[in-house]
Amino acid sequence: MKKTLSLALTLGTLVAFAGCNQAQSEADRLQQEAQSRINDANQQAQELQQQGEQMMNDAQEKMQQAQDAADAVQKLAE
Repeated sequence: MKKTLSLALTLGTLVAFAGCNQAQSEADRLQQEAQSRINDANQQAQELQQQGEQMMNDAQEKMQQAQDAADAVQKLAE
């Protein structure tokens, strides 16, 4: 009877250990997936920031061109 009980406890421990390993593996997989998504989101944010900065630079250049044109028209009008 003691051997049967000991065997049952050993099997139960092995099953619990296997379950913990499976849960840990799943947790690791989910963590890697989450990190990958975070990295992708950060990369997209950086790309959007660069696009925004480029748009701002383009707008400033166009404003300067418009100001130069307005100054030229003003000189012609004088």
